[in-house]
Amino acid sequence: MSGTGDRQAFPAGRAAAVVVKAIKAEPGRLSAADLAAWGAAAAESWPELQPLLRWFGEHKRDLPWRHTRDPYKIWLSEVMLQQTRAQTVIPYYQKFLQLYPTVQDLAAAPLAEVLKAWEGLGYYSRARNLQAGAEYVTETCGGTFPQTAAGLLKVPGIGRYTAGAVASLAFAQPVGAVDGNVLRVLCRLGNYPWQQGNTHDRRAGEALLDSLQQSGRYPAGPLNESLIELGAVICRPGAQADCPACPLQAVCKARISGQVKDLPRPSRRLTPLPEEQRSFLLLINQADQTWCFVQRPASGLLAGFYEFPSLDGKVSQEEINRYLEEQGYHLLKLDYLGPGRQIFTHLIWDCDFWRAEVSLPQESGPPELTASQICGKLGSTPLPGRSESQLAEPELVYRTVSHKPAHAEEPAPELAAAGFSQTAIWLNPARAAARLTFPRILQSFLPGSGAVDSLL
Repeated sequence: MSGTGDRQAFPAGRAAAVVVKAIKAEPGRLSAADLAAWGAAAAESWPELQPLLRWFGEHKRDLPWRHTRDPYKIWLSEVMLQQTRAQTVIPYYQKFLQLYPTVQDLAAAPLAEVLKAWEGLGYYSRARNLQAGAEYVTETCGGTFPQTAAGLLKVPGIGRYTAGAVASLAFAQPVGAVDGNVLRVLCRLGNYPWQQGNTHDRRAGEALLDSLQQSGRYPAGPLNESLIELGAVICRPGAQADCPACPLQAVCKARISGQVKDLPRPSRRLTPLPEEQRSFLLLINQADQTWCFVQRPASGLLAGFYEFPSLDGKVSQEEINRYLEEQGYHLLKLDYLGPGRQIFTHLIWDCDFWRAEVSLPQESGPPELTASQICGKLGSTPLPGRSESQLAEPELVYRTVSHKPAHAEEPAPELAAAGFSQTAIWLNPARAAARLTFPRILQSFLPGSGAVDSLL
């Protein structure tokens, strides 16, 4: 890219040195208009990408979402692939489409049921946003997806990358889709000193790829897909890059200059995540071997999920015994199961796990309710994803006990609405594992995990 050509792409009067510095070093710090002009100028002198398209046609992975142009299925795959490897996503994608084959099916499903289907993928806000988007498409758009990136951006939960991916892959719209893989490829091809996680640099990548798309030189969907594929399997981060296998190695400026492993530059060091100490109690009713579960608040971290009762901080056996006495439980046996740790995007749970076998007070709340009786009390579905007819199983018995939370949280939403205070639900652990959604750190203690046999 010559300095003369760069200057011609910008409004007259801008100092040449400033323009060249902005283009060569930090194009993302330009104004929106100048950034678009930079993207157009960069695209004009960009290396030929036909070798990339031929490589993609010959070597692309056989992934189920590549066999459809259905915007709903493409959207679902793109949401699942955020922060998750493709091979991990495949079984979840296939199962999800069996449960919710259309966007209307997803919009009509209970949120708790959707979260249960998502269990194991993590980042559950993706599932909540997915259903909110499905409701918008169904109710506002008549069940038909917008065909442009601008229209898709109006759908709740759809950002710039996903809008570009769906618009180009489903509707062949000439718009870029820049995720971390694509940004890394563009950064290295141009040898730009971009930084991971930098919003300004991402905007520069988007301006460049949009201009390449709008040039008409390449088919929209395959161009985006091939760049995504190259970043995922060849142009990997750091020293993992497989430059000898890259179809663009001859024109990659970072490879020529020996900068591949250093680009994009690492993000600035972040402040350490705050840690929250919690002590979870796996309470088991000696009489019928049911386990105790409480529901988290309707908003915030892991909203609506179920978990074991817990206390704040690291606690002693004496503190646990005192807590159980306050609940009216009689402790029969207490064992320490070990520590655990779960890292969220903004928080770390540092946990201890205890197994407590107890007897329940006879006078606490309604001593036993069948599934049908709970349905009648709550009005619809007391537990996620089950209708009254599905829950009305004679052997399925819940025990509800008025429960004082050990830490400051709101009452369980469904039960509070029915007149209960914070309520502990006691039920068979295998049924709980099949029907309720739990934080990942608790899933290993549930039947089916392979680690629960010694607890039963």
